[in-house]
Formats: sequence, structure tokens, C-alpha cells
Amino acid sequence: MIEKRFTTVTDIDGAYLHAFMDDFVLMVFKDDMADFLCKRVHNTGSSYTCKSGKKLLYVRLKRALYGCLKSAMLWWRMLSEFLIADSFVLNPYDPCVANKALPCDKQILICWYVDGLKISSINKDAVKEIIKKLEARFGEMRKSFGKKHDYLGMEVELCDDGSVKMWIRHHIREGIE
Repeated sequence: MIEKRFTTVTDIDGAYLHAFMDDFVLMVFKDDMADFLCKRVHNTGSSYTCKSGKKLLYVRLKRALYGCLKSAMLWWRMLSEFLIADSFVLNPYDPCVANKALPCDKQILICWYVDGLKISSINKDAVKEIIKKLEARFGEMRKSFGKKHDYLGMEVELCDDGSVKMWIRHHIREGIE
């Protein structure tokens, strides 16, 4: 029997920035960017150091940032802990998939890749409820509802017969050009 699930795809803006960096991590800005940050952001004019004629500004990261090796783990841990606190159970084979048993003897599933979440259940209200909880914690998300979604750069269509159609047209066009 094919479950006709209500599906939504969401994107959490600035996902990594929700997680706090738990190590001492320095980032360096050079030359023009160091000038810009010192003059316009810090309003100090000369908070940078010079080495071999290059201006350098060192900053300590307080939050996870895209590009840092540990950031993905910090974000995954934060999202996982949030879901576990709401009675979701992480899949033992894929830690980016979580299920929650619902009182109606059904379940809700969330799978994610970085900040892109796919949420589905037969129970439409359960999907809307977890979206409200996610937005209360992480801010308003971009979301799409229905049978057609853009997820992780793919066009995805959920068909009535239970099949799924996927396209990557823009990638193909880009490759041809």
C-alpha cells in the first residue's frame, strides 16, 4: 500500500550560525577586508597587525561558520538534540534521518543535508507542528509544500502512483554551455 504523504522541503537560513563554536578558532582577514572591518565594523581604524607588508586582522569565531571543519558536526549535533528532545529517534544507519512515532499509529520522518530538510508524514498537522517548532527555534524558514520541490539542487516531483521523478536540468544546461 502506498502512503500518500504530505511532504514539505525547508531550508534553515544561516544554519551553522545557530551553533556555538566550542573550540578556540581564529580566522584571519587580509589587506582590503582587514581595512574594511577595522574602519567600518569596529570603527577603530587600526586594529590589525602587519606582517611582510600585509595587513592582517585576526578574529575569534564564537559561532560555527561554513567552511570550518567542525561546523558541520556542531550544527548536526544542535539539530539532532533538538529533534531528540521532541521524541524523534535517529536512524541507526543514517544519522541525518529521524523518525517520530505519532499517536495515530503513523510516523513523521525528517531527513536532512546541512540546512535542507525534507519532512513527510500522512499526518499533515504533524508536519505543520514540527515546522512551527523548528521556526520557533531557528527562525523563519523557506518552505515548499505539495508534490513539486527543489531539494539540494534537484527538482523533485512526488507522483500519485507513489513514484518519484527527479531532474537536474539546470546542472545539465550548465554542463552543455
